[in-house]
Order: sequence, then structure tokens, then C-alpha cells
Amino acid sequence: MLRTLTLLLSFACAFALHAQTAQLQVIHNSPTPGTDSGPTVDVYANGALLIDDFEYRTATGYVDVPADAMITVAVALGNSTSADDAIFTTMIGPLTSGEDYVAYANGAVGDTDQPFAIEASAMAEQTSIAPGLIDLLVFHGALDAPAVDVSAGTLVLVDDLEFGNFTDPNEVPAFEYVLTVTNADGSVTVGDFTADINGLGGQGINVFASGVLGGSPAFGLFATTPAGAVVELPMVPMAMANVQVIHNSPTPGTDSGPTVDVYAGDALLLDDFEYLTATPYVQVPAGVDIELSVAPATSTSVDDAIYTTTVGPLTADEDYVVYAAGVVGDDDEPFELIASGQARQTAAAAGSVDLLFHHGAIDAFPIDILSGIALADDLAFGEFQTFEEAPAGIFVMQVFNANDDSFVQNYVLNISNDAGLGVNIFATGVAGGTPPFGLYAALPSGEVLRYNVPSNVQFVHASPTPGSPSGPDVDVYFQGQLAFDDISYLQASQVFSFDTESVDTFEIAVAPADSDSVDDAIYTDQIFAASGGNFVAYFTGIVGDADNPFQMVVDENVSFDPVDSESIALGVFHGAVGGPNVDVVADGAGAIVSDLAYTESELITVPANDYILNVNVAGTDNTVARVLADLATIGASGSSFPFFAAGIPGDDANPVNLYIVAGNGFVLPMTPLAQVQVIHNSPSPTVDVYADDALILDDFEFRTATPYVDLPAGDVVLSVAPSTSTSVDDAIFSTGTVSLETLTNYQVMAHGIVGDADRPFGLALLADSRQGSDDAANVDVIAFHGGVDAPTVDVVVDADDSILFDDLEYGTYAADYVTVPAASYVLNVTPADDNSNIVAAFVADLSTLGGGAATVFASGYLAPVDSTQAGFGLYATLPDGTTFPLEVTTGTTELADGVSAFGLYPTVSSDEITVEFGLTEAAATQLIVVNANGSVLRESRLGRLNGEQLQTLDVSTLAAGQHYLLLRTGDRITVRPFTVQR
Repeated sequence: MLRTLTLLLSFACAFALHAQTAQLQVIHNSPTPGTDSGPTVDVYANGALLIDDFEYRTATGYVDVPADAMITVAVALGNSTSADDAIFTTMIGPLTSGEDYVAYANGAVGDTDQPFAIEASAMAEQTSIAPGLIDLLVFHGALDAPAVDVSAGTLVLVDDLEFGNFTDPNEVPAFEYVLTVTNADGSVTVGDFTADINGLGGQGINVFASGVLGGSPAFGLFATTPAGAVVELPMVPMAMANVQVIHNSPTPGTDSGPTVDVYAGDALLLDDFEYLTATPYVQVPAGVDIELSVAPATSTSVDDAIYTTTVGPLTADEDYVVYAAGVVGDDDEPFELIASGQARQTAAAAGSVDLLFHHGAIDAFPIDILSGIALADDLAFGEFQTFEEAPAGIFVMQVFNANDDSFVQNYVLNISNDAGLGVNIFATGVAGGTPPFGLYAALPSGEVLRYNVPSNVQFVHASPTPGSPSGPDVDVYFQGQLAFDDISYLQASQVFSFDTESVDTFEIAVAPADSDSVDDAIYTDQIFAASGGNFVAYFTGIVGDADNPFQMVVDENVSFDPVDSESIALGVFHGAVGGPNVDVVADGAGAIVSDLAYTESELITVPANDYILNVNVAGTDNTVARVLADLATIGASGSSFPFFAAGIPGDDANPVNLYIVAGNGFVLPMTPLAQVQVIHNSPSPTVDVYADDALILDDFEFRTATPYVDLPAGDVVLSVAPSTSTSVDDAIFSTGTVSLETLTNYQVMAHGIVGDADRPFGLALLADSRQGSDDAANVDVIAFHGGVDAPTVDVVVDADDSILFDDLEYGTYAADYVTVPAASYVLNVTPADDNSNIVAAFVADLSTLGGGAATVFASGYLAPVDSTQAGFGLYATLPDGTTFPLEVTTGTTELADGVSAFGLYPTVSSDEITVEFGLTEAAATQLIVVNANGSVLRESRLGRLNGEQLQTLDVSTLAAGQHYLLLRTGDRITVRPFTVQR
């Protein structure tokens, strides 16, 4: 080796005559497969012997070689006599004067797949950029090895490096590392190697993979110093942790903070570390204490430190953050290094970000940080708090003074492209002084982002297409650049923050979806924005409509700033296309917005409660939308939101509704409501009623009714269960899906008998039921037939024999409402085709119901078999749920006057039935057979009878099913049912 050094010195002196030289290090990495070594060679440069007897896995130091000229490099076997003996010749250069180069003898002599070659790189360095760092240049020279990755914990040093190639240089702290070598996809680990480069700070080190993977010479990693020393990196594992350092120590009264040097032990780790900058995560040894020191930027060694602390021992593979915080020389908040093991480089969920908050603002109160929900609560100086799985996007963070809940400031940060990362967010500056109080974020890469106090705009698409439940998808351009892509009808962008310090007029353009550029715009307008302003830009109107053209309306009556924690601020915008002026009226609270015209807006603050809101034509009770607004949950944090009406009045495909918009662009429709009244007319036990899974009526009794109540419009399943039910799973009956339309009244009538095959339990639904009459002098009335053993009937007004309800079948409503003057009426119930046979008569006193509505329903049994069965009657239900029986003037199941007995047996027969009745006075007597539809099938005139009577009724020719036998004595009727069986 002494001879080699002498030759190198001679070579260097010979080339000293050249004015321009470069520095070159040569490394022998060409093995002889199947042996433990490689061939010893001689290396010639331009015919002169450069390296004599050059051994495998040795290296030269950096020597001067000619620059700006090509060099002929020849390699011969050892003990050669001249370059004429060369087994390989190549050209290197021209080299750049003053630059450092490294050249590897690589591959295997005689190998056709990986032949001998000279591989050179201009990326070599003899020194690093800082005394505490090392410049690493890695070369892949291992035979039969695939492309490899090399990592130190989570720090990737080599990514997919193929045989014969170099990496880019890496600047790493001078620590002891464990280097893990894997194949490119990480599925196979080649080995772990300890790289103890703690004492090599300030140097450039060439690391190379050597040997034959799976053969001999054995695979290994080797490091070469600038002096030419080659060191094998032993395969001894060492655990590492990952640390990010953030400078958050200000100089009060200035606009910045001191620039410092940071030492790890005696080694300079960070040189000229500036205020509000951060390192990427770097690996440091785990399981041991690390002494960190901070010194002025002019320091020459750790002896100049002004602060020293010990961090550790750290846990292997865990992430840590260390803040330089406080103020040098401040007794209340002195300078210190504050560490946390709660940091993360990656988020727990791939599509979100994990946040670690740190309070490092001087003289500041404890703070709360919210972004729609609480992110940090009562965070005091020096403390940390975590928030996991926040959606990656534009964060509008609201900072409050936790001592008195007063609002401090809004800050906006766009980390839309940082999904999957852990982000360190910190408060900085001096509260009420300089540097100013603010929020910053440090990404794992070391990039530090400042939260701005912005002007904010949010775009809301409220432009429908008539006759369609959607609208045209659009692209939105901001200052000529695509800001939001493919926004659909009733969608919104996130809050977009922009800088107004230099420009206060911003051009907005709207183009069809999938546009190529702003040149495709169909509409262009401007926003005139003052600094710190809040705007919502609504797209409304209809594309191509001359009366209500597409337009952008900028609403400045909006606030993205929070209000007190028990209120909610709403920027109300009228965007219902071409609609009249409207009032927004809350049930029980009155008007919250009055006489708002189309495209106008108003900022209101209301208690954060749940409301039923009616959008009425201004000054009237004409309601165009009725919705449930769940503002108690939405406004629980005291936030502010855009709140808008959209749709086309009178267009069923685009009904008017109210919508609220969150800062992340989520548009939440208010729940459109229908009004439903339920009447229990099934002679059955008390029941519970469910709408989908929700219990809406508990312990609902027979012959009672609810008032009209609000239910969400849309598809719903109504179910009935015993009163002891615990959930809808206990239901004994369900309707299947029923579609409820908004702004529509419905009445639901429970009728029939549970388990009865002829008259089964059911729920009859009446759409467009009425809660009042258009004329204050009239009453709107509808009838329902729910008499479980009664035939089809007519309801006749006694005074003039006019049919009020015709052919009313069991289980059905009348065809439509009838409107009658508000008066008292006697209503006769007769068979459907024989109005002269009065089954029963009732008094319906409607005289006090002018302007109202009522439902009259038949209920109970014509012929109850015992006292447990409810007798027949007519009942009336009013819209407020009041239910009452109508006064009976003629009975049906009870014996008529002059009749002492009326019975028949058997009640189920296929041939004949015996009829017995008794009369207490002489009367003209008839027996009339009526079917279930009310049709008279047979009539027997028995003449004038008195006393006990016995008759035989032939039923052999009657159809199977339920029938009714009417005993008529004079003008009185008594009814008994029977069944014909076949």
C-alpha cells in the first residue's frame, strides 16, 4: 500500500502542471464470485500507473486529476508491466475543476450479466454542509442483488436503487444508525447494518453495497472516508426513534426570534436554526439519553451553549417533537426545550390528518381551538393536546380565550394535499405584542405553514334545471385558475381563503363541468373584497332563462366567525328562483326573517335550538316550505353558517327547501315536513305506533286521535305494536313504505281486528286531508267506514234525504270531502242501495266548527256478541285531535222500541237459519237480507204481527260470506249479522 500511495503522489505531482484539477477517489468493489475476495489489479490513467496492486474493498483518498479533459482509465491484473496488459479500458471525463468525484471498479471479470466496469459519480463530497451532519452517497455494487431500499427507521436513504447506480446525496446527523436493506417493495429484508458515524460529522462518506447476494464474497455494506479508509458496517441491530425539532422561541419587541445552533452531545446538529422553522423527522438512538444544547448562531462548539437539557430515553420507532420555546432571559416563561412523545409522522387513517397542538405563545391566556368541533380545549402555555382523524382540507380554526370564552381570531390553513400525515400545530408570538400571536403548522418534511387571517369566500351552487331534481355541473375559476371542479347543484365548495393585501378585485368565472380552461366560461363576474372579509358567492337563476338568468350573487351578510356558545349566526339568502318576497316564521317564535326578496340576504343570530320553520309568502300564511331545522346540534359550538333557500316555486322536481352550509362545503338540507293525524279506530287493545324505527305514539287508545303532527317527508314505514313494545321489532303490523310529500296533510286510520281474516287490522292513509275550510261559514267533512261488521252504507242527511256519502265501503274513506254550512244535522246510516232502511241515525252538531274540518267515522260492532265488544257508533275527529261520539237517535244493535227479543241460530249456516223475535205491540213487520256491500238480496213482508214469532230463513242460495238480517217494525230497524258457509 505504501507503493500505491507513492505512485498516487507521483501521479498528482505530474498533473500539477495542469492549471485545472478535480478530486477523485477510487474504490475497488469488483469481486471474484465463489471466493472470499476479488482480483488484485493495477489501474492506469492516460497510460501512467495510477494504482499498483489495488486490492478488493480498498480505496484511495481523494487525489488531483486533470479537469476539463478526458482521462483514459485502464485496468490490468496485478503485476502488470504496462497499460498494454489491460483487461478493461474506458474513458472518464471531462471532469469539472474543483469538484469531487468517486469511481468504483465494479462488476465481475468475465461475467456477461454484470461485467466488470468503472462506475463514476460527480455527486461525491469530501465535506458536508454542517459540522454535525454527514453527506452520504450510496452505490449499489452487490452482484445478483435486486434493486434495493435502504432506510434508517422511517428515514428513507435509498429508494429503488438498481445495481451499478448511485443515489442522490443525503445530509444526515452524525449519529449511530441502523440501516435496513430490503428489496424495492420491502417484502424481503436483506439485513440490518450498524453505521456508527457519530465521529464523522462534517465529512462526505461513500457507502457501497458489496459482494454476492446469497454467495461469496458475502453481501455487506461498507463506508469509505475521504482519506480512503474502508470500514465494514457490522450487522448489529440498533433501535432508533424519530424526532422533529421546531424553533418557537421569539424575541419580544421584534418581528422574529434568535437564530441558534443546536448540539446533540458535542456534535453540531442544527446550524443557524431560525425562528419558525423546523427540521424533518430525523433518526436518533432509542433507549439512551440524548443531551441537547442550544447556543448562539455564532457558536464554535457546544461549550458556547446557553441552555442544555437531556431528552430520553426515547422509545424505538416512536415519533417525537421538540420545541425551542419561551424567551431567553425571561423569568416567567424562560427558554426551554419542550418534548412530546405524542407526535406522529403518519395519521391513523389514510384519508385524514392527525393533529398535535402545542401552546407556545408568550404572555398568552389558555386557548380553545375549534373548527366546527372542539380541537383543543383549555390549552395552557407549554402544553400539548392531540386530535385524531381530522379531514384533510382547508381548516378554518377559531381561537378563543379559554378564561372568558372571548373570540380571538380566525385562522385558515390549507392542508388538502396532506392526507395521511401527522401535523404539529403550534401557537406562537407574543399575545398583544410582537412577534404577533399566530398559529403555525409543521409538516413531517419540516415545511412550516403559516395560518393566515384571510378574506374568505365560499361558493354555493343553487342554480337548478326546471323539471329536473338537479342542475348543471360547473367548474369555478378564481383569478383564471381552476379553484373547484365539478360542483353539482346543491353542493358547495370549502371556504376558500385569499390574500387581499395587494389585490382587492377578484375575477370569478363559471364554466361547464370538465372544462379545459377559463376560456370555456359561460359566466364571469367579480368580487370586491376587503381584507378579512367573509363572502358567500351563490350561483342562482337558470341557465338560458331570460326572466331569471344564471348569475352569481355575492352575499356579504355572512360570518364565518363564531358567536356565543348558545347561539348560531345564519347568513340567510333567498335563492328560490323567481320566488316572491318571503317571511321565515318559526313555530312558537314568530318571524326570524321578514319580507326577504329573491337574491337578498340578511344576517341573523338566534338561540341554538331546534326549529320548525315556515317559508311563507311575505305578509301571508301561504306556506311554500315547512322544514325541521336542527340548529341545536349544528350550532352547539356557537358557529356561523350560510343558510339559504333554493328550488323553484311550483316545480315538483325542485321544491323549495332550506339548506345550511358547513365550512368544509357539506350542504345539509333541512328536513321537509308533512303533517299527519292518526286515529285509532280498531276495537283492539291500546297500541304503540312507530314511524320507521322511531316511536311516535305511546299507549295510543281506541277511539282517540292525535292532532296533526310533523313527520319528515319522504319514504316511511308505519308500524303498530302492543303498548308493551320496546322497539319496532315488536310490531304486529306494518304498512310497507309510504311516501309522504312535503306541505301535504295526511290522515291515518287504524281499523279492523288483529287476527281477523275477514276484517283484518290495517292502516288506511288519506292524502290531502284537510285542517280547515276555505270559508269561515262552512265545514269540510269526510267519512270513513270502520264498523267491523257493517255492510256498505250511505250516509244521508235526514232533513232532505240528500246523500252526503254514497256507497261507503268498509275500510275506506269517502271519495272526497263535502263542504256543508256550519249547522246541526241528523245523519241516517242506511244500506247502500236502500236509503229507506235506516240502520241508525245520529246527531252531528257542526254549528261551532265554521272554517274547520272534521272526519266522521263509523266505529265498533253492529251486533256485539258480548260486553267486551264495542257497540256501533259514529265518531268525529277534529284537526286538533279532539274525538267525540255523535249522539244516537236510532239504535242498531239495541232492540228497537216494541221489540222484546231478536235472535238467530246458528249464526253460521249453509242451508237455513232459525229466526226468533218478540213484539210487544202490533206493527207492520219485514225481514230484509243485506250483503256486506249493502245490497238488499231478499225481502219478506210478514204483515202486521204481535207477540212471539218464529221464522225460518233459507240461505242455501246465498253466496258465501257475511250477511245482515234487518228486522223492520214500522220505521224502526234492528240488525243481526250471520255468515253463509260453503
